[in-house]
Amino acid sequence: IVKVIADDLQKTPRDAVLRFKSLGSGSAGNATVIEAGSGLHVRRLLVDCGLRITDLLHRMGLAGLEPGQIDAVFITHEHSDHIGSARQFCKRFKTPVWMSLGSFQAIGEPDFEGGDYCQAKDGVPIDLGELQIQPVHRGQRLAHQGFGLDIAPRRGGFKAQPGLTVRS
Repeated sequence: IVKVIADDLQKTPRDAVLRFKSLGSGSAGNATVIEAGSGLHVRRLLVDCGLRITDLLHRMGLAGLEPGQIDAVFITHEHSDHIGSARQFCKRFKTPVWMSLGSFQAIGEPDFEGGDYCQAKDGVPIDLGELQIQPVHRGQRLAHQGFGLDIAPRRGGFKAQPGLTVRS
């Protein structure tokens, strides 16, 4: 589900960019890159990392992206088609990974070795500079807490607000 509130877009700088690139969606794995920024300042968030690492890297290459360009990984919930290669990616490219405590515990509290685990909390904004996101608890048939993201334009970039909602 993606919705944009027009009033928020009118307040956005003219050079601000918000792009989405689906690298995969389905039972074989989910991964979406969100790119936001203004001018030379760009942030990229990988939402879910469910593809096999070789497929993820290949598809990133086809999209013109390098793994080092990803500023953070955000895991919506612990199902394997959403979290598949997250540990491998974050460890290899020293990328922080955000997920709920419930999801982290459900996957056995692994060590991300260089890619820090960061606890995402319902309604608490995550500041990535030009990109701010706000985890939003979503009801799902999970024993643990899963999240969607709220993202909306802000001066100089994009800020978490109800408005544009990304859900896996």
